[in-house]
Amino acid sequence: MSLRLTKLVEHSSDSGESSKWKLAVALGVPIAVVSGFVFYWYWRSKKRAKSLAGSAQSPAVEEEVTRTTEPATSKTKEERRDAQAASAASRQEETLSPLQQARELKAKGNALYKAGKYDEAVKAYEEAIQVCPASGAEDIAVFHQNIAAVYAARLTKEADEGSKAQYLNLIVDHCSKALKLNPKYVKALSRRVKAFEALGRNRECVLDFTRVALLDKTESKSLGEAVAAVIKAVGKELSDGFADLGPLSPPPYLVKSFFECFVWKDDLSDACLKNLWMSTHPVQHREPASEQPSPTASSVPGEANKEHGASGDAIATEGMATGDGVTTEGIDTADTKTTEDGASADAKATEDGASGDAKATEDGASGDAKATEDGASGDAKATEDEASGDAKATEDEASGDAKATEDEASGDAKATEDGASIEMKAKDDRPASDGKGQPQQQQAEQANRPDPMEGYAEQPFVRAVQLLRKNKFDDIIKLLTEAIDGGDPVFVPHALLLRAAMYSLWRQDQLAVVDYDAIISSPGLEPQMYSNALVNKANVLAGLQEVNQSQDCFTQALKVDPGCTDVYIHRARIVMESENQALDLVNGAVRDLETAAKLAPDHSYCHYRLAAAYHRLMGITQSMQLMETVKSKFEKAYRQFPSNAEGLVLYSMFLQDFQELDKAEEVLVEAVKLEPGSPLPHFALGLITLLFHQDVQRAQDCMETAIKADRSCVQAYETLASLELQRGNSIRAMELYDRAIKFSRTKAEMAQACIAKELISAQERARIEFGISAQELSESFARGE
Repeated sequence: MSLRLTKLVEHSSDSGESSKWKLAVALGVPIAVVSGFVFYWYWRSKKRAKSLAGSAQSPAVEEEVTRTTEPATSKTKEERRDAQAASAASRQEETLSPLQQARELKAKGNALYKAGKYDEAVKAYEEAIQVCPASGAEDIAVFHQNIAAVYAARLTKEADEGSKAQYLNLIVDHCSKALKLNPKYVKALSRRVKAFEALGRNRECVLDFTRVALLDKTESKSLGEAVAAVIKAVGKELSDGFADLGPLSPPPYLVKSFFECFVWKDDLSDACLKNLWMSTHPVQHREPASEQPSPTASSVPGEANKEHGASGDAIATEGMATGDGVTTEGIDTADTKTTEDGASADAKATEDGASGDAKATEDGASGDAKATEDGASGDAKATEDEASGDAKATEDEASGDAKATEDEASGDAKATEDGASIEMKAKDDRPASDGKGQPQQQQAEQANRPDPMEGYAEQPFVRAVQLLRKNKFDDIIKLLTEAIDGGDPVFVPHALLLRAAMYSLWRQDQLAVVDYDAIISSPGLEPQMYSNALVNKANVLAGLQEVNQSQDCFTQALKVDPGCTDVYIHRARIVMESENQALDLVNGAVRDLETAAKLAPDHSYCHYRLAAAYHRLMGITQSMQLMETVKSKFEKAYRQFPSNAEGLVLYSMFLQDFQELDKAEEVLVEAVKLEPGSPLPHFALGLITLLFHQDVQRAQDCMETAIKADRSCVQAYETLASLELQRGNSIRAMELYDRAIKFSRTKAEMAQACIAKELISAQERARIEFGISAQELSESFARGE
């Protein structure tokens, strides 16, 4: 998120009236995050169990060994021994039945046990077993259990590390023999539970504990806390194959929720991606494909040779006034003209001796013809009709006519026919204008400039982001891999961050960790990139049940980016979703979320989570003084952020706990309307329907809708399995649990589903062994027994 499916019942109280256990009471089977029906007794009487802690911790070995209580007496030990000896002598004179003899041997063994003579006690019990007739099966079971009690005492008092396993196996062996003779022998079951726990035979331990829970609620309470750790170990053991489940595509709501639960997000908008691209792809002039002629110098700045680029003719000029010699090949005519005298390539017209030289220059852009004169009048310039492109030379006797001499120097100049003007080329022969006086040459230069966005749209990272926006996830990881391996370097860190997120959402957590580590070790990135990678890595590790490593990542993220709000939000979320609900941890989560709410006052996620954390704290401390705080924080969040569907679900859980059922259901209906594609509101609505309306069919419909929205809705599978068990359809229930395991998105979810399946399987096995019907079991839980 986990971003993963929120555990709805995580925010309920740990008290007996908390909604976490209500469905267990109703159905006698685990749902949601209820680990199994066996927890019901433990949690429901948690307060009372504290008062019984002393007696629960006291060994019951001696009571079981004697099976009788020794009467209070003021006699000395010596007097008692004498009396026992006299009694024994008296009995020896009588004729005893084999059963009576066996019981006498048991009594002897009890006395030896109390005296600490363990070897002799075992020998007495073994003799009792040999003497006792087959009809005394229950007595023989007691003798075996007493032998196990002796080994348990030896284990506690004198066993070294090397002999512990031997004693534990002897305890298991004799308890098993006792249970074979008397399957409902609670003391033997309880003792074997402890031995299995010590040997690490966790699944056998859970099965025996389930049997105890069905037979003796009081005894199960004394074992509950210790076995809770065993049950957790079973889940971890069974979920070790999580990596073998393979990738699982995420539904759109999950991807949306993932990004929404973060305050800082990598900006993947078009504007940002284009700016990144432009930062490493500045605009540059492109060299022409073929060599272009350089314009000759002109007497007017910015003018160019008219014939260059206008007619397409190639002109070779040698020894011109500029001193340049340029040779070009014609594009259209391919005609070549060569100056022959080596003196000049200019068409000169000299008239009137006093005027000097008149030179006509033509420009493709302005189309002006200019006549220069050396004489009394200076320069005369006529520019007329720029649109038509006609250039006329001024006709003035004082300034002289600009006439091109024919065949004089180069033979290139043409004489004007009417002697009055020089007809220039038509407009179509001149360089085109863009309407603003911009010549075609400048347009050509612009055309030769590369498009700065050329190649941008084809970048695999850009294409991956476009698919993400369209909720098309199948090819995203492939494109991101292309971007990392061969795309533009400017996108690589962003591609790594996104691919890591997608790996996590696709149930490929180990690959996600590799990518996050690559970002963390990359130099020169923004602090937010590092902190985001560390927070996400922390979330992944928490899902893999690597809690300590997860916390280290949060600490490192705050060092890199002290103002990282996401650290506080997600560190608290992990605490709230964990099974360890120690008061100091929940208090820490509250403090984190208070900080987050101040740093991000407009972030709806942390405000609803803060209210839920106070709700949890109230349940743990049983402090009704916190009720108003919880209520005000939920109501404030609801007023400020009424469109957060997940927040509304959390709010509804608070309302349910305080019996505001109509309001709770109303809020859930709103949540369904806001996020019809999310399984969370459907699941929550089904739960409240089942708990308070007993509408099984409607609840089942809600659960099936939740699974259609997200096939990895583990809690919905578990609830449906519970309903099937109530109907006596254990095969269908096991199939549903198998699907829950198959579609779990995190190792923690898989462990939860495995635990639920294991406990239900154990319950069914024990129920059948003891001849208890499913209906009887359900009624027993309904009565709170």
